[in-house]
Amino acid sequence: MKHPEILLLPLLMLADYFLTLIAAIQQGKKYSDHFKVEHYELNPTWQASVAQRRWFNPKQILVTACFSAAVILLVGFGDLPERIADGLSGCVLILFAMVLARHVNNLAIFRYIARHPDQVSGQVTMRHAMSLWLSLFHYCAATVPIALIALFSGSAFAVGGCCAGMLLLGWHVRWIERAKRNS
Repeated sequence: MKHPEILLLPLLMLADYFLTLIAAIQQGKKYSDHFKVEHYELNPTWQASVAQRRWFNPKQILVTACFSAAVILLVGFGDLPERIADGLSGCVLILFAMVLARHVNNLAIFRYIARHPDQVSGQVTMRHAMSLWLSLFHYCAATVPIALIALFSGSAFAVGGCCAGMLLLGWHVRWIERAKRNS
């Protein structure tokens, strides 16, 4: 196998889903006393299953299995040029690293507010588009340094990571347009 790091992909994808569920539950505690959102899950594909706290989700398992198998076969065992394989590896691994970092960030905020409820007062209600814009801005903050690393290092892995950030930003723009149409 050429890129054993790609074997992390199914674990990262599963961690994304389960951390989303854990964070949705934690958000429903003290944090939601102050910050009301239409959907915890930003991706419309998973909103219903997250809202229902569906721990076993056949669709998510199927997507994880199929996507992971395709990427593992392509990157780990395929005949891709090394720079392309490095870039694809960087794209999927950095994409999920960025997403998981957001989950950890959210969990830390939820825990802090639960432990220090006196640090916030009042209530804010955010439309779904606003939640998406906030997330887009956070991903911009992560994508810019990765883009600089890619630019100055020439690393295919970093270029793939920059592409991951751009994908996340593009998905957010698409979801924002969808949220506008639905409001």
